[in-house]
Amino acid sequence: MTDATHLSPGSRPVEGSVDRAAAFAAGPSRIPRKFVHWVLAAAAVLGIGGALLEHVLTEAGVNPSPPSVTTPARSSTPAALSSSHEHETTVPGTLPALMGLAQMTPGLASPYVLSHQRARPAPVTR
Repeated sequence: MTDATHLSPGSRPVEGSVDRAAAFAAGPSRIPRKFVHWVLAAAAVLGIGGALLEHVLTEAGVNPSPPSVTTPARSSTPAALSSSHEHETTVPGTLPALMGLAQMTPGLASPYVLSHQRARPAPVTR
């Protein structure tokens, strides 16, 4: 494309050339309204279709919901506090036991040998 303002005297604009000054003066082109409507319709169809597909697959057992774990609620709370904490549950045991953590004992680490890329033991230097 050639710029119509940089044509030499006596030359004619090439077919398909754009007058950039006029294009910039006109401002940015607008997105066609029909295109915006098509994009919104496609988003709605995909959203509703995805929700329906998830519902159908969940009902068929293909995409089951995770099992819920319930723990017994505290029964020793006073009646005044039970209304504000009625959904609060307790977990039996301590947090480290729940997470599967064990108490480490102090001591020396077991010996190990480093190896390099060819799986041979690396020389030990001190």
